[in-house]
Amino acid sequence: GSGVQYNMVRYMSSLANRESVHNRAIALHNGILENNCVYFTAEVLRRAGISIPNYIANTVQLEKQLLNRGWKKHTNLNNLRPGDVVFAGYAHAFTFMGWAGDGYAYVVDNQKSTFGSVLHKRKIFEKDSKYDTNKSTHFFRP
Repeated sequence: GSGVQYNMVRYMSSLANRESVHNRAIALHNGILENNCVYFTAEVLRRAGISIPNYIANTVQLEKQLLNRGWKKHTNLNNLRPGDVVFAGYAHAFTFMGWAGDGYAYVVDNQKSTFGSVLHKRKIFEKDSKYDTNKSTHFFRP
C-alpha cells in the first residue's frame, strides 16, 4: 500500500490512538454517538496526513474528498489491503486493517458500542444479521 495507508494502519494499531480518534469523532458530531463513521474515518485520514475538512459528515462527501485527492474506487473486495477505506453502500465507512479469515476482516470504525472495541472483526462479503451490518460494496485506495 501507499505511505498514507501504512501511516493509517500504524497509527490505528495503538489502543490510545484508536480511543483518541473515537472520542474526536464524537466531539465533531456534537456528542452524538450514532452515525459517526465518516467523522471517524476522516479523522483517521487527517492523522495520517490527509487534510480532510472537519465538516465532512457523510459517505457521499467522503468519497468526493478521496476522489479529489486522486484515490481510486475499487469493487473487488478480495483485493483489500490494510489502510483501504471501505464502504458498505452509503450506510457505513471504515478502515480495513487486515483479514481475519472466513470472510471477516479486522477493521477500525465508530462502532465500539456494538462490537466492544474500535478495532474489531466485521463480515465483508455479506450482511451480518447478528450485528445488523451491511455487506461491503467498494473501497478507495490512493
